[in-house]
Amino acid sequence: MNDIQISVYIPNYNYGQYLDKAIRSLLNQTFKKFEIIIIDDGSTDKSSEVINKFTSQRKNNIRVIQHKNKGLIKSSNIAIRASKGKFIMRLDADDYLKKDALEKFFKAINQDQEIAMVYSDFYIVDNNLKIIRREKKINLKKKSELQDIPAHGACCLIRKDYLIEANLYDEEFDRQDGYILWLKFLKKYKILNINKPLWYYRQHGDSLSSNSEKLLYARSLIYEKFAKINNKKKKKIVCVIPVRGSNVSNNCLSFEKLRGKPLIFWSIDEALKSKKIDKIIVTSSDEELLFNIKKKYKKKIFYHNRNKDYAIENTHFRKAVLDSIDKNYKNKKPDIIVMLYHEAPFRKVLYINKAINSMLIHNTEKVIPVYTNLTDHYYKHDGKGLKLINNSRHSSLHLEKNIIFVECGGMVVMNYNFYKRNKKEKTNKLGHIIMDRKSSFCIRDNFDFKIAKNIKKF
Repeated sequence: MNDIQISVYIPNYNYGQYLDKAIRSLLNQTFKKFEIIIIDDGSTDKSSEVINKFTSQRKNNIRVIQHKNKGLIKSSNIAIRASKGKFIMRLDADDYLKKDALEKFFKAINQDQEIAMVYSDFYIVDNNLKIIRREKKINLKKKSELQDIPAHGACCLIRKDYLIEANLYDEEFDRQDGYILWLKFLKKYKILNINKPLWYYRQHGDSLSSNSEKLLYARSLIYEKFAKINNKKKKKIVCVIPVRGSNVSNNCLSFEKLRGKPLIFWSIDEALKSKKIDKIIVTSSDEELLFNIKKKYKKKIFYHNRNKDYAIENTHFRKAVLDSIDKNYKNKKPDIIVMLYHEAPFRKVLYINKAINSMLIHNTEKVIPVYTNLTDHYYKHDGKGLKLINNSRHSSLHLEKNIIFVECGGMVVMNYNFYKRNKKEKTNKLGHIIMDRKSSFCIRDNFDFKIAKNIKKF
């Protein structure tokens, strides 16, 4: 095979039980102008036996690179440097392709020289290869659309020249290569998606993406790096914590103690950890609450005694927030407002920073933290009866555009000018970050407080 167009590399570490299926899915492709590179990362299982079974047949055009425990990102870069094709694809050892996948990917990427990457829908399957659901990606037809949901890192066809131009994958990170590449390519090249399922993602407990906290942490670090690259000029950022206080509202639990620390202190402490935030302002008309906070934090934060008219139940605190900023920023106003609410004590600083970075990267007017809900059914009444508003009923189909995102985490980040002029905060440029469920837990009443006290790990 002299005319190699595509190099498909398979990173493998102790996935011998899955490897046979992945390799066979490549050998059965209708498109034939490709090579296979297997990167064995020091496997100690029977991976070598599986690999040898295929490499013994020269017609398979399989090359094997063996090394010890370099991890996914470094292994990927080694494979790319060793590749012969014009285009690169990573196939994880526990996943597999439809037989016409390479043919469809190759046809799509050759439509336009400016297309750097092509990705597709895919099926999620269990260990018995039973389809759990189809992941249907948003069809990005317009460049103006908010592109803050990246492609999966695996099974994307990538133009090798552009990947090299982007300096390959960033070896500072050990996972989430899809996020890395997405942010590198987003503003420079075209990215195309095929709304057909062309591969199968095997879901099991050993997969790299199964540890959601590590995954979300890695994404936060990636966002941090790319926000610095994209924004040379430092933004002025204020954090405002609006709170009524128990002297104003009997329902306010802001000074109730969780593990010996008042609830509001949890949010203040995390905000103080952020190097992005210039000032932290607590605004309240509860003078006793402000006095007690001041005893603890002194001049580390700023205090705003808000007008009592702004503190009445069911009254929005927007005027109080703007007033607190006016009194603490005499000249140039901040670029970004981070609003934190004391009800979310387990929210980590990494999510505060990630929300800020998301706004900087994607140029949104507002960013909220969310978690996804694929199990519950949600309905609305259309006059004739209840109507399903998401696709939970269809367990075999997961439409990305119809996923229910649940706002969480007691936080919102907004562009200051947008917040000042837009009383209802309506926007077509609403960004989001995914937050883990533990960090998003909110304490709204005494029942929630009892649950929070029984959460062993924060």
